[in-house]
Order: sequence, then C-alpha cells, then structure tokens
Amino acid sequence: MKNDARYDANEIINFGKDVLMKAGYSLRDALTAAKILVEADLRGVSSHGIAGGSSLDDILDKKKEGGVTLEKFEVLPQKYTTIFNIDAKGSLGHVAADAACDLVIEKAKETGYAKAYIFNSSHFGIAGYYSEKIANHNLAGRVTCTSPVWTKPFIESGIYDGVQKRFGTNPIAWSIPCEGEILTLDMASTQRAVSPAIKVAKDNFAKLMRLKHECGIDYVSDLEQIQGEAALGKGKYSQINKQLKENLGIELAALPEQYVLDKEGREVRYPLSFNGYFKSNYWIAPLGGTTFGYKGFILNMMIEMDNITGGGNPNPIPSGNQSAEGRVSQTVEAYCIDHYEPIDVIKRNLRIAVERTITSGGDGVKLPGQKEHEFMADRLSNGIPYNSEQIGRLVKAGEDAGVEFNVNPK
Repeated sequence: MKNDARYDANEIINFGKDVLMKAGYSLRDALTAAKILVEADLRGVSSHGIAGGSSLDDILDKKKEGGVTLEKFEVLPQKYTTIFNIDAKGSLGHVAADAACDLVIEKAKETGYAKAYIFNSSHFGIAGYYSEKIANHNLAGRVTCTSPVWTKPFIESGIYDGVQKRFGTNPIAWSIPCEGEILTLDMASTQRAVSPAIKVAKDNFAKLMRLKHECGIDYVSDLEQIQGEAALGKGKYSQINKQLKENLGIELAALPEQYVLDKEGREVRYPLSFNGYFKSNYWIAPLGGTTFGYKGFILNMMIEMDNITGGGNPNPIPSGNQSAEGRVSQTVEAYCIDHYEPIDVIKRNLRIAVERTITSGGDGVKLPGQKEHEFMADRLSNGIPYNSEQIGRLVKAGEDAGVEFNVNPK
C-alpha cells in the first residue's frame, strides 16, 4: 500500500453514513455502521473495511435481496437475568452488536457476568471492535460470529475431494484490559477470514474491467472459461498479468499460500471475481491447515454450537447468499476481572506478565492487538490508504445510492 492515496477517516465515515442514510437508515444507525466499517480500515483489516469483502457495497447488495433490512432489532424477554436474546430482524449487524455491548457492559458491572445472543443478523464487521468496547470499561470481552459456509469438516486422511462445505469462518475476539493497554485476540477459526479473499477477487475483477474499458482487452466475457485455471496461476494467468503490466502498470493481486483451496484441494492464488464460481468451488482451509486442522475445526464447530443455543441457524448458511437465508448470529459476552483482587492490582499483574513476555521474546514480540493498534495510530494521524480499486467501489456505491464521492486524498 506504499503508493496508495491516504484519506481522512472522518471524511470516509461521513461518506459511508450519507450512503446508508440514502438507503433508508437512521442517522444513528448509519453512523454506527460507517464508524465500525472504517474502524477496520484504521486497524489495518481492510478486508472488513468500508471497501473490503464485507463492505458498504455488500450492505447495499444484501438490502436489495432482503439479507439486510431496515427493521429495528428487538431485545426479547429474559429468562435469566444475565443472558439476553436479541432478534436482529435482518437489521445492520453492526448496530445490533453495538447495542448488545451496552447491555452486557451494564449488566456485568452489576452482576459480574453477562452475555447476549444475537440471531437473524447480518455481518457486523470486525469482532475485535466489540470486545475492545467492552474492555474499555475494565471488563473482559469475548465475541463470536457465525458466517456462511466456507470451510469443510477436518478429514484425517487429508483428502477433501467430495467433502462438502459445512461451517463458516466463525471468528472469535477476546479482549482483556491491562495496565496501559488492551490485549486483543481477533481471529477467524479457519486459516483466515474469507473477507480478504473476497476483497482480492473483487479487486482483480475491477482490474479486468479497467483493462476492458480503458484498453479494449476483454477477458471478462470469457471469465467462465478461464477463471478456474487462471486462479491457480495456470492457463490465461500469465497472459492477463502481462497485459495488465504493459497497459496499466498493475498486476493481479495474490492470495497467500495454504489459505483458499478449490474442490480438488489445489491452492487458489489469483481469483478473478467474487462470483458464482468462487462461491461454489472455493473453500477456506481449517485453522492449522488440512493436515493439522483438527483442533481448529473443533473450535470452529463449538463457536457455531454456542450460537445455535441462542437462536442461530442449525443448518449450513449458503455461501454468498444475499437474501435472508444468508443471515448469521453473534454472541457478545462481558465479565468482571476484579473478582479476586482490586482492578488496579489485577491490571498491574497483567502488565507484569506482559513485560515478562516481552523480555522473553525480545523486539520481535507482537502482543495481542498490538499490530492493529499501531496501524490505528498511524492512520489516525496520516490517513487511511485506499487503492484505486477500493475507491472505485466507494464511488460506485455512492452512485447506486445517489451520493457523490467527493472525498479528496490528504
């Protein structure tokens, strides 16, 4: 991203807010969702940002198909005082989860523990935003989410041909406040979230469209025939990359190894579009990979089982489904950490443990959440880097909603 233009976070938030308000959302809901989307960009998690895989245009697309609605979430009557059940009613997942944080924070301060189960929801962005919101109140926060099917059950033989996709990437975030900072785990329970792969696929398709419209070189019309082999670095891959370099000075974006696989278990490196072929043929390796992924698969499955107890869908959620069938569930949990010692003592003890960790590992140690916090400090000061494909998607989202993208680089 060295050559990407940088944009002020607040201006991008305001643009996102205006687009969502045009789509029918209230000022409060639109601003909440836009802030959380841009929060991902500030943290360096562009895959979950406003122009990422689960992004502003994704919300607009799902709204057209019924996956996201203008409904207001509902907090259902409680059976137990420390557990909340929330029917999101297809509303913005960001808004329902943010409100759930407020509920569990207040209750945990009173009782020591609280948890909210959200069902019938939509994607809510980065899970770490919510766990850290809780941790900012001197509580530990833990958050999970289900997602459409992108991974397969772990198979000891390592042979996955014929094995169906069953679970989502099912992220988990866990934040604990320490003296001077918050420690945060935020991860998919697969090798990685699917959103980075979706972002790469969307960016590559935007490059093919530029090649077609600006240079008259059309690979888009033949996408159905060429995408499978090209995504493996074979077939038309070299030819496409050569044309991109010679005519536009750019290349196809690549996925990391041991991440996305096709039906035969071959590594996908250069997806050309986030389309039906992508959704039907590609899947994400379990955490630990196809050889050592048993425990990762169990974590993934247990996250889903917990969500089901709170109203989550017990059936596989279709990949890439923009309708109500693609809705997901979340859990938001808060608990006190001063149950043994006063909060200042506990946070000091945590700081001692952190310092011992740094001493053990030296300069190369990155604490939980440290990389994201460093990204945020830089981007709040210097702006968020967006590439031309990302800006193009924001422009189009604005056009679809009737809002001009008039944000200039810093």
